[in-house]
Amino acid sequence: MNTTQIERTQIERDLLGIREDPPVVRELRAAWRFSRRWPTLPMIILGSLIFAGVFAGPLAPHDERAGGIRERHTTPFWFADGSTNHILGTDHAGRDVFSRLLFGARISLVVAAIALTSGFLVGTTMGIISGYSGGWVDEVITRIVDVWQALPFLMVALVMVLLFGQSLKLLLILMASLAWSPFVRVIRSQTLVIKTEPYVDLARVAGCSVPRILIRHILPGVVNTAVVIATLTVGNLILAEAALSFLGAGVPAPTPTWGSMVQEGRNHLTTAWWPTVFPGAAIFAVVMSLNFTGDWLRDRLDPRLRQLMD
Repeated sequence: MNTTQIERTQIERDLLGIREDPPVVRELRAAWRFSRRWPTLPMIILGSLIFAGVFAGPLAPHDERAGGIRERHTTPFWFADGSTNHILGTDHAGRDVFSRLLFGARISLVVAAIALTSGFLVGTTMGIISGYSGGWVDEVITRIVDVWQALPFLMVALVMVLLFGQSLKLLLILMASLAWSPFVRVIRSQTLVIKTEPYVDLARVAGCSVPRILIRHILPGVVNTAVVIATLTVGNLILAEAALSFLGAGVPAPTPTWGSMVQEGRNHLTTAWWPTVFPGAAIFAVVMSLNFTGDWLRDRLDPRLRQLMD
């Protein structure tokens, strides 16, 4: 009886033109829908970055600064002459590439976090004040942003390094100065719209002070956008830090950073590619993951785009 009902149901489906997909196709579609709703792979990569940065000391099998000429350019473990003692090989100075990758992740994480936090606070504050105040305050802040964005950042950074020397403190200042400007224009445009909303007018009529209006009524309306901008800006900060380290203007040696590892290994690409390729691949994976996560946050926080995703 049950078999007959199943067969009749299948016949009815055939007559109606309904076709069931194979189980593999259904699983692939379910996986695709899940990946659209949740950035699984980017979050795994970013989680690995945070984990590596926080626990670089216990995870690193060797001292990131120690090397030896006898272990120079040891191949990764999967090569015939490779060794499990250095799973990703060694660089031109005999230093373990895997250990230096872990501590390079810590530098990238610290630089991006501190610079982005300061840039987030400064840029969002300036954008809200500019959009809400208008008049000469808006004009001054807008012109400051225009002038700063017109300056070539790499040239300014190189001049600062020549004047004050390489240091982590100077690098953090340079990254923070790069991080704040992307927030100002977008937050300002949203503030111009929000300040004309009826609930903001009611707050003014009720006698609320300007700081209270900005914090309690304007800030909640722009914080979602600021979070998206912050996520997209982190990738640019990591690329900027890598570029400065590549040019010799980043964190002073022998502290490992991904950019300095690429710079140090580029002269040996023909004989040993792994000291350059692995940190370059790490930069690529982290920046792409941050961009994907920023796009996902933008889609989830925007009600119109969220309807399309659902």
